Amino acid sequence: MVLINVQCCIIMIVTAADADKKKKSQWRNVWPSFYWNLLSGKDMVSGTKFHQTFGPERLWKFIPNSSHKYWLQSLEMITFKRKQVYTSVSETFPPSYFIDRTIELKQFWADILCPWGYSEFLFCTKEFDPS
Repeated sequence: MVLINVQCCIIMIVTAADADKKKKSQWRNVWPSFYWNLLSGKDMVSGTKFHQTFGPERLWKFIPNSSHKYWLQSLEMITFKRKQVYTSVSETFPPSYFIDRTIELKQFWADILCPWGYSEFLFCTKEFDPS
């Protein structure tokens, strides 16, 4: 039964991979892979895990606070010498170096006036060649 489920999963993954190659390479879909590599990856030359070099708390600060809750369960899978690495981090500690502004982006663009001093909103303007 388990073998059949694994084979079905593999077929599904391969089929989805072929169908979604363009979608997977879109910039917005790269972030989860980048975060996972940052948290669990290693230096390609020395083989030293990033968390050994920089410490789990420091690496956790590179993940935006708005994403912390989604990564906590996955962090439990990252072990070193059979011990969990990220036991000292939480959804709120340590706080991220970055503030995720994606939710505020629509409001941000709606409030910005043309940088050339006109009373036109930035999203309504056209490209301008100052030369």
